[in-house]
Amino acid sequence: MKPSPSDHWSFDDYDDYESGQLSPTARFHFETCERCRSAATADLDLRKALTTLETWTPAASFESRVMARVALQPASSTEPATRTGQRFVVSRRTLAWAASIAIVVVGSATASVLWSLQHQALVTGWAKLLMSESSRLVWLGLQTATANITEQPWYAGLRTVWGTSTRLALVLAASMVAYTGGVVMMRRLLAAPAPTSANAH
Repeated sequence: MKPSPSDHWSFDDYDDYESGQLSPTARFHFETCERCRSAATADLDLRKALTTLETWTPAASFESRVMARVALQPASSTEPATRTGQRFVVSRRTLAWAASIAIVVVGSATASVLWSLQHQALVTGWAKLLMSESSRLVWLGLQTATANITEQPWYAGLRTVWGTSTRLALVLAASMVAYTGGVVMMRRLLAAPAPTSANAH
């Protein structure tokens, strides 16, 4: 299968070309692609030019001079051990930003109060509308919840149990007895003394 002219060399192909381990497919492409041949030649020239550059070796005192500059200074004996009493320095730019934000907030609140005082009728109308819509949504939610409960399969049995006042009283009494018993049992468990060690003196 003849390789496509658009399958140009990858970086690995250039490394293989320099080390003399180029695959037959990549070599065939090299022989038929002027672009890859030019790039390979330029790559070899660049590698040869890099090998001719002069290299430098740092002086023996280079490391000690660098470490001396970055070494941490010992803590002063007069410096407090904690940061509780440390004073933070605030720049003028930070103070200006804080003052601007405070002015905007206070100005907005003042403008809102003044506008409300001048348009009391409109604000009252909005409040009444909000209350009526809230009441309507709450009532609609209660109706939906009631309809869902009455459609459940267990609702008929529960209604039968609570069909008479006597049964309802018995169910409530049983619930209260069970609740009281649970509370008493929990208190006893919490108030139980810890086991003492046999070797305690």
